[in-house]
Amino acid sequence: MKTVFRIARLELSAMFYSPIAWLLLVIFTFMTSRIFTMWLGFALAMQGQGAEALEPVTVTVFAGNLSAIRSVLNDLYLYIPLLTMGLISRELQSGSIKLLMSSPVRISEIIFGKYLAMMIYCLLLVVILVLIMVAGGLSIESMDYSLVISGILGVYLLACSYAAIGLFLSSLTSYQVVAAISTFAVFGVLLFLAGVGQSIPVLGDVLYWLSMHGRADSFRDGLIASKHVCYFLAVIALFLSFSILKLSQGRKIESPGVKAGKYLAVSLAVFTFGYVTSIPAITGYLDMTRIKSQTLTDASIEIMKQIKGPWKISSFVNILDPYAAYGLPTGRNADYDRYERYVRFNPELEMDYILYYDTSVNDALYDANPGKSNEELAREFAERLGLDFDEILSPSEMRAIVDLEAEQFRFVRHVEWNGQSAPIRLFRDTYRLPFEEHRSAALKRLIVGPKKVAVLTGHGERSAYRKGSSDYQKILTEVSYRGAMISRGFEFSELSPDEALPDDIDILIIADPGTAYSETERQKVQDYIAAGGNLIVAGEPGKQAVLNPLVERLGVRFSPGQVFQDHEDFPSDVIFAGYSDTAASYSFEHAAGLEDEPVVLTGAVAVGLEGDAPFKAVPILVFDGERKTSDTLAYALTRIVSGKEQRIMVIGDADFMSLAELSRGRVDLQTNNEPFVDDLFRWMSDGHYPVDTTRADFPDKKVLLDRSGIKRLKVIFYGVIPLLLTVFAAMLLMRRRRQ
Repeated sequence: MKTVFRIARLELSAMFYSPIAWLLLVIFTFMTSRIFTMWLGFALAMQGQGAEALEPVTVTVFAGNLSAIRSVLNDLYLYIPLLTMGLISRELQSGSIKLLMSSPVRISEIIFGKYLAMMIYCLLLVVILVLIMVAGGLSIESMDYSLVISGILGVYLLACSYAAIGLFLSSLTSYQVVAAISTFAVFGVLLFLAGVGQSIPVLGDVLYWLSMHGRADSFRDGLIASKHVCYFLAVIALFLSFSILKLSQGRKIESPGVKAGKYLAVSLAVFTFGYVTSIPAITGYLDMTRIKSQTLTDASIEIMKQIKGPWKISSFVNILDPYAAYGLPTGRNADYDRYERYVRFNPELEMDYILYYDTSVNDALYDANPGKSNEELAREFAERLGLDFDEILSPSEMRAIVDLEAEQFRFVRHVEWNGQSAPIRLFRDTYRLPFEEHRSAALKRLIVGPKKVAVLTGHGERSAYRKGSSDYQKILTEVSYRGAMISRGFEFSELSPDEALPDDIDILIIADPGTAYSETERQKVQDYIAAGGNLIVAGEPGKQAVLNPLVERLGVRFSPGQVFQDHEDFPSDVIFAGYSDTAASYSFEHAAGLEDEPVVLTGAVAVGLEGDAPFKAVPILVFDGERKTSDTLAYALTRIVSGKEQRIMVIGDADFMSLAELSRGRVDLQTNNEPFVDDLFRWMSDGHYPVDTTRADFPDKKVLLDRSGIKRLKVIFYGVIPLLLTVFAAMLLMRRRRQ
C-alpha cells in the first residue's frame, strides 16, 4: 500500500510540474463558474420581472438541462484525456517502463498508484464544484444542498471512469497524442452505444447497458441508483484490470490464446457483475432532492403498493402514426426507462409491442402521398425503418386483437394486471408523453375501476362527444388532449332520458337542456337522486323553467334573469367568478392557489336556496369577488344516503367547461376554468380521479443577491481563483526549473 501512495505522489508531482494540469484547472474553474453565474443572473432577472419560479432555483442553476453541473458532465471528456495520455505512454516513450518492470514493484501497484493520482486530481475538480456550491448556498434562499451533492458525486464517478479508460489506452502506445485521440474515440463509442443495435433483442440490451449515455444525468437530477454506481465501478474495474493485464505481458511471455482468455475472463466477470446489479428487483434508489421529485408521489406509491405480482404494458403502434417512434424496436430500452419510477415499486413489469398499420390522423402524410393506400405507405415505412413488413399486422388482424378506432388509431398502451386493462395515451402537445397522473390513473383503474359518467341527451343538452364550441368533447373525451377526463380515470357515455339509468353510473351530468323533460323523464332522474346518485346540473339564462322542477327538490333553484358584470375589455355577460371561503374545505384546492385567476362564466344565472333543504348546501363560486353568498353561482350539495355521501353540484352556467370557454384561457386571459373542472371531478369522484400527483412546494424560489453581488462572484471565480491558481503554478514551475 505504501508503494501505491509513493507512486501516486510521484505521478502527482510530474503532473503538477507540467502546465497542462494547472491550465485545465483554470479553464475548468472559469467555464463552470461562467455557467453558474449566467443561470444565477437569469433567475435574478426573472425574479426582477415578477415572474413566478416554475422550478426550484437550485434546479435552474445546478441541475437543469443547461446548468452548471450539466455543462461539466457534457465537457468532462475534453479534460481527462489530456491528463491520462501520458500516464503510461510517457514511461513507454522514455524507456523508464523497463526499470519499473525489473523492480520488485507489482504491476497492480503501478496501475493503482497512477490511478490514485488521477482520482486525487479529479477531487480537485470536485473542490472547485464545492466552492461553487457554497457560493450558490449564499446566493439562493434555502438551496437544496443534497441535490447539488448528488450531481457532484455523478461528476466524480464519471471523471474517475474516464480516468480508468484513459489509463488503459495510455498503456497501449508510446505516443501521447495517439493515446489522447484514442481516449476521445472510446468515450464517443461508449456514449453512443445506446443507439446501436437496439432492434436486435439480446445485443441491443447489452449495448444499452454498456453505454455511458445518461448514466450521470440521474445523479444530476438528484437520484442515486445503485445500478448506476455499480456501472461506474464496473467500468473502472474493467479498464484497470485491462491495464494490469497489458503491462503484465511485458514480464512474461504468453500465447495469444492465453492473453485473449484473460481479457475475456475479466470482461465476463465485470459484465456479470453489471448484469446482476442492474436487475430491477435488487436495485436501490436514494432520492436526494428535497421534495423527492425523482420519486413517485404519495398517491402513486399507494397505488403501486396494491399492484402485486406480474404486470404488463402492451404498446399498440400504428407505424403510420406521427408518434410511432416511441414504440419502434430502436427505442425500447429507453421506453422501459420511462417507467423506472414504477418499476422501483414493482419490478415484475413486462413490456410488449404490437406493430400494425391503419388510417392515421397524420393528414400531412396523405397530402404528401396522394393516391397511396395505407398498405403501400406502410410497406414504404417498414422498408425505411428496417422492419419486416410480414411482422406488421394488417387492419383486420389488428381488429381481431383489439379495435382501436375509438383511439383514432393513435399510439396507445394498455396496462394489464389481474385480468384488468386500462389505456395510457400519448397526447398531441409539446410534451407528448403522459405525466405521472395519467399513468397512475390507468394503474388505479386496474384496482378500483374507472368512474363512470353518463351525460344526459335528447333535449339539446351539451354533448360529451360533439366538437362544437359549446360542447364538452375537449375536456371529457378527446383522446389526444392530456387534460381530458377520459385519460384521467373516467369513462363516458351518453344516455337518452327515455332510457333506464344504469345502476353502475357514478356521476350523471345534465347540462343546458333546450326543452322541458316529461314527467316520466324527470321521475327517472329523481329516482336516481333518491338512490344517492352523484349529479352535476348546469343551467343557462332562459332555462330556469326547464331545470327548476328538477333542482327545487334539492333545496336550490336557478334565479330569474341573468347576472351581468361591467368590463372594459369583455361583454357584460362575461362573469369573473371567484371561490367562496368554504371552497377549499370541499377539495377545491385551487381556491387558495389561484384565487386571482377567475372562473369565467358566460351567460350565467345566480343559484339560490329554496325552502327547507334536504342537503347541506355550501357555496363554491360567488360573484363580484366579494366573499359572500348573496350572489352564489355554484352550490355543492351533500347528504348521507345508505352510509355514503351523495354529492351534487348545481352551477349557474353550462359554458364553464365548453370548448369555447377553455380556449379563452389560452387566448384572452388566464382563467381558472380547467383547474376548477379538475377539482370538480375529483370532488365528485370522492378524491379517486384525477389522481392528485401534486408535490410539496419548493422553498428555493429566490436569489438573495443583486446584480452587484453577482458581479462580485464573477470577480472571485473569473479572476481571483484563476489568478491564485496561475500564480501558484508559476511559482511551482519556477521552483522546478531552478532544481
